[in-house]
Amino acid sequence: MEEFHKHMRALADKLLELFLMALGLTDEQVGAVEAERRIAETMTATMHLNWYPRCPDPRRALGLIAHTDSGFFTFVLQSLVPGLQLFRHAPDRWVGVPAVPGAFVVNVGDLFHILTNGRFHSVYHRAVVNRDLDRISLGYFLGPPPHAKVAPLREAVPPGRTPAYRAVTWPEYMGVRKKAFTTGASALKMVALAAATELELDDAGAGAGADPAVVHQQLLVSS
Repeated sequence: MEEFHKHMRALADKLLELFLMALGLTDEQVGAVEAERRIAETMTATMHLNWYPRCPDPRRALGLIAHTDSGFFTFVLQSLVPGLQLFRHAPDRWVGVPAVPGAFVVNVGDLFHILTNGRFHSVYHRAVVNRDLDRISLGYFLGPPPHAKVAPLREAVPPGRTPAYRAVTWPEYMGVRKKAFTTGASALKMVALAAATELELDDAGAGAGADPAVVHQQLLVSS
């Protein structure tokens, strides 16, 4: 198990670097971000093993309710029985995620959405059950330490704009999510800064494309 964690942390460090470079950061800027924020160094990890028993009538059961993960990102290793689905827009629909042998699915979480100022969007997903076969999945969840404040990186905020989200710790954000769950509100919108939200709404009204707030990111990483 220690060897597994060692390799998973190395994979997480590499993925974090790739995400930061995808924001347009140079190698020097990536190094400066890590020196200031110590994201990779302080990331915490938890692992969940999930078992979804077969169900004679899958329409009457759900393996895991629709949600976004709260942390930075999650590696998901699936058995070959399908079941993981993500929500897509235009038109609204659930899309099955294929179980690719030798690959992880990577779900971006809410705190990474905040860290990147919404440049990478958290993934709304669920798990369904199978009529004939049991399904197993392993989730490896990565996020900040409980005391760390997560706020948008300066490098992720466009020139002339303000950060879209206020700084929160993971426990603080879980409290917001709990309140959002009971009221039907969006936890991300509850930690959004008003000025940035108004700018986003203006951009959405002026643009001809889809609202970027409803675009989700999901990746496959070969192991």
